[in-house]
Amino acid sequence: MLRRSALSLAITSAAALTLTAFPAAPAVAAGTGAAAVTALALPAAPTQVGANGARTGCTAYKANGGWVAQCHTASDPGGGSGGGGAQKCTWSANVNQFFPHATNFLPPAPQGFIYLVQLCGHVFAPPQLLAIGGAATPAALAQQALQELRPPLPIPETAPPRASGHGLVGAPEWFWVPAHQWAPLHARAATPNGAVWAVVTATPQRLTISPGGGLPAQACPGPGIAYSPSVPLSAACTYTYATSSASQPGAAYQVTVTITWAATWHGSGGTGGPLPALSTSATFPLRVAEGQALNNKDDT
Repeated sequence: MLRRSALSLAITSAAALTLTAFPAAPAVAAGTGAAAVTALALPAAPTQVGANGARTGCTAYKANGGWVAQCHTASDPGGGSGGGGAQKCTWSANVNQFFPHATNFLPPAPQGFIYLVQLCGHVFAPPQLLAIGGAATPAALAQQALQELRPPLPIPETAPPRASGHGLVGAPEWFWVPAHQWAPLHARAATPNGAVWAVVTATPQRLTISPGGGLPAQACPGPGIAYSPSVPLSAACTYTYATSSASQPGAAYQVTVTITWAATWHGSGGTGGPLPALSTSATFPLRVAEGQALNNKDDT
C-alpha cells in the first residue's frame, strides 16, 4: 500500500544543476539564464493524462505564495512527516526558469493538472504533471514549518578566554553558550484560511565540543556554565587537552561547538510526532600552551 510521505515545502529559489531527464524526448538548446542546461531532454507528451503525477501520487496546491506538493511513496513506513527516505523538496511552477523554452515543447497540461519542477536539495528534475487542488495536511505543513525554522548559530564562550589568553595543557577549558540560546524555538505553517495548521518546536538537547586536532568529541547535557571559582567542575562543560597546540595549523586547535535541537510537531486534528534533529555549529581557533612555557624567568 502506498503511504503518505511529506515531500512538500513552499517554493524557494533554485540551484542550477542537471538531472537526467525523461527518455525519448527532443533536445532543447541551453538558454542564457543561470539555470540553463545543455542538451536538455523533455517529454514529448505524457503517456496518459496525469501520468507523472499519478505515478508518484502527487497533488499540488497553492500556499503562502508558492506551490506545495503532497506525495505518496511506497518507501514511507509510517506516513506522516518525512520518514522512509523522504527528501526535503520544493516545487516551482516557473518551468522555463529551470528548462529554458520548455513550454514551447511541452503539450498543454490537461485540465486539472499543472506542470511543476521538483527541487530536492541542489538537484532539480524534469517537469511533472501534478493534479491541482489537493487538500493540505498538517504533516505537509509541518515539513514546511521545519524549513522555516532557523536556530541561531552558537555564541560560545571559553575560560580561559580564547581572545585574550591561552588554554593550558592538563587544565580544564570551560565552554558554555548564553542562556538565551538555550530556549525552545517555534515555527508555524497554515493554509490561507487557517483551518489546517502545524507548529514545529525545536528544543536544545546537548552541547557538543569537538576539540580539533582529531581528538574525540565530548557532549554536555546542557548549555554549560560560565566560569566561576564557586562552580564545581562536575557541573561545568569542560575539555582537558593533553598536548599543546604548537603542532597544529596556525598553532591553534580548531574547535567546533555544536548545539543539537530535538524537533517535534503538532497540528490540527490532534496530529503530531517527532521530526529529524537539527544542529547548529560555530568553529573557532583555540591556543593551548604547556604550563612551563609560560614561565619566562630564570630561577637561577
